[in-house]
Amino acid sequence: MKYLVYISLIASLFLASCGNLQQDIEIDIPEYDPQLVVECYLQPGLPYFLTLTRSQPYFDDIRVDYIEDAIVTISHSGGTDTLDEFNLDITDPTLGLLADTAILNTFSSIFGDQLTFYASLRPVPELFNEDFNLEIKTLDGEVLTAKTQILNPVPIDSLVQELDEDSLAFILTYFTDEGDRTNYYRRVFEAQRPVIDSTGTEPDTTFEFRIIQDFVVDDDIFDGQPFAFGTDFEFAIGDTIRSTLYHMTQDHFEFYNTQAAAVQASLSPFGQPAVVHTNISGGRGIFTGLVFSQETYVIQPE
Repeated sequence: MKYLVYISLIASLFLASCGNLQQDIEIDIPEYDPQLVVECYLQPGLPYFLTLTRSQPYFDDIRVDYIEDAIVTISHSGGTDTLDEFNLDITDPTLGLLADTAILNTFSSIFGDQLTFYASLRPVPELFNEDFNLEIKTLDGEVLTAKTQILNPVPIDSLVQELDEDSLAFILTYFTDEGDRTNYYRRVFEAQRPVIDSTGTEPDTTFEFRIIQDFVVDDDIFDGQPFAFGTDFEFAIGDTIRSTLYHMTQDHFEFYNTQAAAVQASLSPFGQPAVVHTNISGGRGIFTGLVFSQETYVIQPE
């Protein structure tokens, strides 16, 4: 398959010496090989939830290609759980217990009118630092496998505020890193902000948490030591803030980083291509535990 790419070079410094700076280039693009894509996060105490789709060529219309009738099992030291297939209308209120329906409705042209996923009403057991093994078999005979662990949560020790001369607060989130291995963290910091309606007003009684910081980091510079994540001086007395600390597997850490890089590259014609990390054998995606510690705090006057 060939695509004709027109490149127009406009460089005023060279116009005097170059009469024609437009060149037609033919690029041979190899045939795309679609792959199965898995996304599954094991959160202790909540039901199993897994999505199984097939990737699509870059130049095709963007639409989720769900895979149905697969056999999905997750085994661990307590036995084996089989996930059932569910097909729910995107407007079904039950779906709100498992996914962000606002996002699904916003991108309904991509997700379609019905969401297909695999789940089990049996909750994920609290088996920290033990292996969970995923196996998926499709009707076409494709087999996907993966292994992960649910790491133990790393508790937040405390939230500490500091006020500047303008009574704006700076927040420190203290925690203590485990020193027996390399650890990976995702830090999410949120603050309640007024909800702005379609008329542009800000109701006094309607607030929602909005993300202020969201990043991942390893413990290279604070291995086994107490550490604190900080913020800018941007919170007023009375503001409610929420700090969340995720303890991530290395696979999840690398998946998060490379996925962010791939999204960034897709938004720019000059971005470097990025390959998203996967721990799925026979396909792409991520199978990992999801644990976190979370603290909420109201900024106080000193």
